[in-house]
Amino acid sequence: MKDRLWVIALDNATGKMAEFTVCPKNNAALYREAYLLKGYDADVYTWDKVEKMKREGKLD
Repeated sequence: MKDRLWVIALDNATGKMAEFTVCPKNNAALYREAYLLKGYDADVYTWDKVEKMKREGKLD
């Protein structure tokens, strides 16, 4: 998983994770833009950052 990035889409109303994609680094921007077009707030994260967010309860 360390060679891939996570693109996480957050619902604007609730701030909770709505969708996610795990992809190669060169595809992350494409998936982020797709989520933005769907109306989500989206960003790209490494596995370490995702683990930290999960521990903090931000991805429940």
